[in-house]
Amino acid sequence: MKKCILALLLCTQLANGQSLPDLSRYKTSTEKLQRLAELCDSLYFSQNIDEEKRLATYGLSIAPPADNYNLARFNFFLGVVHENASSLDSSEFYYVRSKKYAYASKNPKRITNVLARLLILYANHLGSTAKSATVLGEALDFIDSTKSESHKVGLFASVAAYYNMLGQYETQVSYLLKGIEAKKAMIVSGAITDREAVVIDLVNLGELYLEQKKSEKAIQYFKEARPYIETTIDYINYYYKRMAEAYLMQGAYGPSKVYFDSLLTLSAKYPKEASVQANVATTMLAYAGHYLERKRPELAYSFVNKAGRIDSKFLTGLDKAHLDLMTGRVLMERGEYVRALSHLESVGKFGYEIGPQAYVSVLETLARCYSKLHRWQDAYLTLEKYVPLRDSLYTESSKKSIADAEAQYQNRAKQAQIEEQQSELSFARAQRMWLIAAAAMGLFIALLLFVIYRNKQKATVKLDAKNRELEEANRTKAKMFSILSHDLRSPISQVYQFLKLQQVNPLLFSESQRLDLGNKVQTATVSLLETMEELLIWSKTQMNAFHVRIEQVEVRPLLAGTLGLLELHSEANQTKITNDVPDNFRIRTDGYFLQTILRNLLQNAIKSAGEKGAVDIGVEAVADEKSVYIENTGAPFTQADFEALLSDDMAPGLHGLGLRLVDDLARKLGATITFSSREHRTRAVIRFPG
Repeated sequence: MKKCILALLLCTQLANGQSLPDLSRYKTSTEKLQRLAELCDSLYFSQNIDEEKRLATYGLSIAPPADNYNLARFNFFLGVVHENASSLDSSEFYYVRSKKYAYASKNPKRITNVLARLLILYANHLGSTAKSATVLGEALDFIDSTKSESHKVGLFASVAAYYNMLGQYETQVSYLLKGIEAKKAMIVSGAITDREAVVIDLVNLGELYLEQKKSEKAIQYFKEARPYIETTIDYINYYYKRMAEAYLMQGAYGPSKVYFDSLLTLSAKYPKEASVQANVATTMLAYAGHYLERKRPELAYSFVNKAGRIDSKFLTGLDKAHLDLMTGRVLMERGEYVRALSHLESVGKFGYEIGPQAYVSVLETLARCYSKLHRWQDAYLTLEKYVPLRDSLYTESSKKSIADAEAQYQNRAKQAQIEEQQSELSFARAQRMWLIAAAAMGLFIALLLFVIYRNKQKATVKLDAKNRELEEANRTKAKMFSILSHDLRSPISQVYQFLKLQQVNPLLFSESQRLDLGNKVQTATVSLLETMEELLIWSKTQMNAFHVRIEQVEVRPLLAGTLGLLELHSEANQTKITNDVPDNFRIRTDGYFLQTILRNLLQNAIKSAGEKGAVDIGVEAVADEKSVYIENTGAPFTQADFEALLSDDMAPGLHGLGLRLVDDLARKLGATITFSSREHRTRAVIRFPG
């Protein structure tokens, strides 16, 4: 049936007056098919896609059913000519068929070519993650099993591109450097005659540094690739694009414009070439992003509009997604939140497939857009996705791995240069003794410099350690003074206010009230003195750094002392305090740390409960976990409010200091503090590990 379709297509082309090449001088079908394959190759490099499609279709129609090699080859050509379509269906259909015949023919070249193309095809079309993972497995199996270095190297660039899509940059760089080193050596030896074979690897490596905002390193690898680019339009237009973006990142607008103008000239020369037009659009998006970062949204908007006017048939799904993302970001800055939201939600549905960095940008912009439209729940859910993904990107370990991988590559290159120099100097045997003496002197000087450097380095390390110890001690002292000032300020203030009131208006109270008030002031003063003495003794032991002393601590006596200290405060507010902590309830923790935490939480609870409010104190024990809770009436205070207060580094003065101290001390104990609010009651729970 498929043969009939191909034959019908061929007849249609002939009916339209298109003639086939004269193959009469070739006697066998094998010779004719070889000639057609050579013509298809030449047509691809001359960018005559329509003619290549016609000849590949004809070649497929005359290939014998058992000729797996040529069936793989001409299906591959048809996959190539359909590759620039916005949908991958046609190209995928022919590539999958080519792969089947390639494996049947057991021809390494055919297998390598089609696996590489499929990896690139799936990487550039959204929704193909599962398929690309399957093809990756086949490619890695082929690399491990083949004995041909040239066929193994042929897959390195495509495999590296796939790992870039996953965000696995260490693995990507490893494959790129393997490919670069091997291909350069094969070009020099003549094993590879196509100098452009190394271009993809060098450009991809430069692109990775560009993504990390290391434009100088990116330009270095792009320029290293330029001498190897000879005729392929895809390579030269992509080179112009990336050089324009690299110089733009540096703010070097002159050189950037030179390369962008070269790209525009190429697009005018090839108006129907999809890769050129797509690169023009994505470069305009890069300019839009650049001006957006510099708070020039109107200029960014002009570039987005220009990119949007390029025919969408030239753009892949990934390009369209990035266009939506940049359009949404620009509209956000212009205050057009409703229009921005439609673009951002459109690209957001593809998730991680648009690339980790782009997806993080989508989530961050979406969250801001939802908040501007007062869709708080959507904003919160989006931020829950954004924060962990942002934190996972470009960690120090991956950066170090990239640097280490590149260092290995650079060391091998330098070693090769040294060996070449040594071979060139082999004829000067008469000067050997002088060279040996010079080398010995150089080694001696190097050794001296090394010893000096090591001694200086050791001294620097010791100085840094001392500075860190001093900084830690200063931070601890500052925190101790914060605890002393914060925890004692409120009780002292209450004692002062009662004494001042009694002095200014002694007739305000009856005799029995004055006696009762005097007893309470005396009790509070005793508790204050005891607390002050304990804090001062504790602070002496903690001045250099906080030291946690874990032991079994009975909670109720700690609370009794704290409630006595706060009695005047609660009396002034007429706060009803219920202490449901049972006797002999013990927790493994540090008593001083726990007392400071309870004192601060109770101060906040009494303050939040307001006049005639209520504060309940109790405990819970579930499995191996024990907890103490403090619940108060009054305005609600949620976990989100607590986390927002902790994250607000710009909070003035002592605002939120008590809760910051509570969080810091709880972390040192390995405990957690959570807040919840319902029915006008707020509960703070301190959970301790078993």
